[in-house]
Amino acid sequence: MYQPYPTGTRMPEVQRPPIPPQVINAVRTMYVGAEAASLLAKACQRGQSWARITGIRRLFALATVDTLIALSAPIAGAVKLWALVTWLAGLTAVIFLWRRPATAFFKGATLKENNQ
Repeated sequence: MYQPYPTGTRMPEVQRPPIPPQVINAVRTMYVGAEAASLLAKACQRGQSWARITGIRRLFALATVDTLIALSAPIAGAVKLWALVTWLAGLTAVIFLWRRPATAFFKGATLKENNQ
């Protein structure tokens, strides 16, 4: 009897080469960047005004310059779209952090820190 798809055989496992140091360094850099963004978000959540002023304003300014460069560069449309989406996410965070309720929260947290 002919079996077009044998059931008892296994495909050989693909042997991957060892991870090059450049890939390891890139992954570590990604983790550092994610941790920095996480440390900034946590500081904002705790009401630390330095995070809102220094981190958000300056990082968003750098992100704006980076996005403008990306949009004018001769790169793929998907990359330009991703740059615009991430910039809009940053803009949304900045708007939320500078609205009146957020400002009151940061001022209240600063007063509590000074009184203790």
